[in-house]
Amino acid sequence: MIYLVISGVSHFRKNTLTFVCLTNVHIFSALSEFERNLIQERTQAGLKAARARGKMGGRPPLLDTRQINRMIEMYDEQKNTVAEICKIYSISRPSFYNYLNNRRRELAKMS
Repeated sequence: MIYLVISGVSHFRKNTLTFVCLTNVHIFSALSEFERNLIQERTQAGLKAARARGKMGGRPPLLDTRQINRMIEMYDEQKNTVAEICKIYSISRPSFYNYLNNRRRELAKMS
């Protein structure tokens, strides 16, 4: 027989195979799923409203446009290694390549 421990007390066990208990489990799971969907909808609506007001979520970028342009110029000149450029701007190697790839995507869209 399958038992479900209720309220964390091991000596108080309820038989979950009875029709009433199964019905309760289904009702509570349906209510929790409904509540979860409501939370998702409200969160998405709030994010959409914030974007409409001009607010952008997420972490702000470490470098401004001028710094990114100079960093890519340094890379294109091939006078500095990627490690040196990363050290100068205090960013990681993956961040450098993200900036580089994003800039290349922007240039590709313009042409």
